[in-house]
Amino acid sequence: MDLLSVEKFEEMVIRVAGIIREERDKGWLDAEAVVDNKLVKLPMHKRAIFVGDIHGESDSLNEILQRTNFTSEGLSSDERGYLVLLGDFVDRGPYSVETLSMLFALKIQFKGNVVLLKGNHELPDVNSRYGFVDEVMSKYPHDGNEIYTLCNRLFEKFPHAVVTANGIFAVHGGIPENVSTLRQIADLDENGLQQLLWNDPRPEIRGFENNYERDPLGLSGIKRFGEDVTEKFLKAIGAKVLVRAHEHFGGTGYMALSKKVLSIFSAKYGRQNWKRAYLDTDLSKKIENIDSLSSDIRLF
Repeated sequence: MDLLSVEKFEEMVIRVAGIIREERDKGWLDAEAVVDNKLVKLPMHKRAIFVGDIHGESDSLNEILQRTNFTSEGLSSDERGYLVLLGDFVDRGPYSVETLSMLFALKIQFKGNVVLLKGNHELPDVNSRYGFVDEVMSKYPHDGNEIYTLCNRLFEKFPHAVVTANGIFAVHGGIPENVSTLRQIADLDENGLQQLLWNDPRPEIRGFENNYERDPLGLSGIKRFGEDVTEKFLKAIGAKVLVRAHEHFGGTGYMALSKKVLSIFSAKYGRQNWKRAYLDTDLSKKIENIDSLSSDIRLF
């Protein structure tokens, strides 16, 4: 997608903000998908495509759209299914603005078929340090501050998590400590959201511990969490598996971090030999663990 004019980009931001606000106020995406504050609940049928970190790689996003035929003409809403993007749309890559333009166009055209989840790079204290603000200022030199502020205000409206009726719990990062209900997920406080966006699974540990890999001083509250608390949390909310993004694994595209956790990464970080992945699944499928989804992982 070519760089949009300031006026067109601002118009799209405002329209997407209105759509998301309306979905939240009405309490639904479509006739069957429920919006409960910052939690989206998807029904037990239709297709769902889960996309990991994009990080300003509009080419990766475009390739996923082509491979999945999500934007094909002539499809009914049921045939199209849901496109769930797990956050981290900006920073690191060179085309964050163009990536957002594509995502906004998708949300405007397909509305309830598209779910844009918040990632940790949709936070201003992060995207002010990893490239997004500089890119905006470079591409919109006279209106950069306004565009950047508008984008971050929109990011605040993005939902935080998706849960499907067949047992997928999807977020950007991981499960928060001291949270055990979907009601809590829908209404997370600042500390809970911090962990939802940042926490990492580590099956070799038990419980929660400070995540010194991401926070060497241990001051932010970011955690690593073990398989034991993952299973306890999933059981408590009636889910079977955690599908998340947030980490790359040296270009493998995905990693099964136990039988209950699948990480997918959809960006190549500028490395042409890196594999990327997304999940393309049928929500009527019976799920017991990650093995149930293994045939739905798509590498590209």
